[in-house]
Amino acid sequence: MSHVVRLQLIGRVTYYVGWIALVCGGLMQLNIATRLFLAMSLTKRNLFEVSVVCFLICIASELRAHASPGKGAVHRCEKGSVGTASRPDSRDLRCDSVLASPCGNGIVFP
Repeated sequence: MSHVVRLQLIGRVTYYVGWIALVCGGLMQLNIATRLFLAMSLTKRNLFEVSVVCFLICIASELRAHASPGKGAVHRCEKGSVGTASRPDSRDLRCDSVLASPCGNGIVFP
């Protein structure tokens, strides 16, 4: 199981747990099954906090999964001549991947 698949699985599970906690809190607010939740020592605030934390974990996992490089993110790099105003014969490393950009932000200058 790859890193991205695990992050997406964590995101999916916490998403559904968050919705379940939110629905249970709503049922408790409407005085449906209140005794059941009180027997488990769960209050409306606890259920709401669990749902918020689950949604935050879900969002973080999905964002991290989308930001993680896939198997095809590594590309062939080659050295080439790049002329600049100050040094017309300078050598620079140019790659097609986002991770190999000079500043690390995905911007590769021509």
